[in-house]
Amino acid sequence: MAAAGSLPQTPDPFGTPVVVDRRLWHRVVIANHPELAGELEGVLAAISRPARVEADPLFPQRRRFLAPHPDGEAWLAAVVAYEAQPPALVTAGLLSGTQPPTLFGDFPALWFEEATGSYDPSGDVLYLHHGDPAPARGLRTTEGHLLRLTPDGAEVVGLTVIGARAILASGPGFTLTVPKRLNLEQAQLERFLVGG
Repeated sequence: MAAAGSLPQTPDPFGTPVVVDRRLWHRVVIANHPELAGELEGVLAAISRPARVEADPLFPQRRRFLAPHPDGEAWLAAVVAYEAQPPALVTAGLLSGTQPPTLFGDFPALWFEEATGSYDPSGDVLYLHHGDPAPARGLRTTEGHLLRLTPDGAEVVGLTVIGARAILASGPGFTLTVPKRLNLEQAQLERFLVGG
């Protein structure tokens, strides 16, 4: 970890230094993913020694780094923006190895009507919550977003949409596969991006 007052950083597997803005880490990542409190070292390790690196489906200059969590039941995920100088963490999550319920019933319509959220324009990341942000485990959707579930996997408590404004700019609606495909109206996400 870096000295007090400096930005934590770690090299990616190719030796490129990646920084973590402390303000983003606390005000955005931890505020929206409280289960990551105390996990900064693990996120830095996921970037420097990932088990897997993936291209970001929306941002060609971003990469997603995945590494097993020490508890053996989850994965740490970190999204790094290489278009930033220096390259920087955009968001992070804890992905569960468990599957969500196979049927979500009225999940899209009812859940989005009652959701609250915040938008980080610097990373184009939309954080949606059902209730206050609470510790959760994530399930990566087919589209690369993070569906946040209660630790037992029984309830959806959040959704992290990576590239929210880019998605809305690319056409009508938004697709989310959880595990079946859901098509949402543009207005269901657009109301969170006001002012972002």
